[in-house]
Amino acid sequence: MANSKKNAMFIIFLGFVSLMVPYVALSIPGDILYVQVDVANMRQGGSLKHPVINWLKKGHMVTEIQRKGEWVEVIADWEKMQTGWIHSSIVSNKFVGNESDENNNYKFTEFKKIFKDFNASSKLYSGRKLFVDVNDLGDGIIEIVATNFWLNEKTNMTYIHSLLNEIGEDSFPIAIHIVDQNGKRHMSIIREVKGEIPN
Repeated sequence: MANSKKNAMFIIFLGFVSLMVPYVALSIPGDILYVQVDVANMRQGGSLKHPVINWLKKGHMVTEIQRKGEWVEVIADWEKMQTGWIHSSIVSNKFVGNESDENNNYKFTEFKKIFKDFNASSKLYSGRKLFVDVNDLGDGIIEIVATNFWLNEKTNMTYIHSLLNEIGEDSFPIAIHIVDQNGKRHMSIIREVKGEIPN
């Protein structure tokens, strides 16, 4: 009789634990997580000291590998087997859709207008055209096609600094790639995304 009571208590206790686990377990290796902010920095290691190696948009699905402190190592792209570290406060197993596409399109429209005005005024000032075109590569990344004049100009960075000042922080993209007319990349300007949350 005593043994049967113990067994019954043990079964009840196991039932209690099984009810509690879902509320205390946050995530484990292999779990699917989603980026909760508009743009998340994915870093080479688990701290703000490590360089940013990729940006993930809101709603991007990642797979957890391990956790160290407040940082999560994840697989961001299974096809390329791309891994990196994201701060745990900006990922969750709660699915969220990407609401930033429309905002990115608006920012590119603003960027393109400023770019065209700058290009026109620079031509009046220098007598030569600096850039051919600007393209939206998506995900907040912009490609500027430069002329041979700009590529061979010793003070070409002066023009870039002037353009960035014209753009301002609100319309500044995540990255700008400057290419020649054959598509060869000559320079990349990357903005590290910062916010109130460690990212």
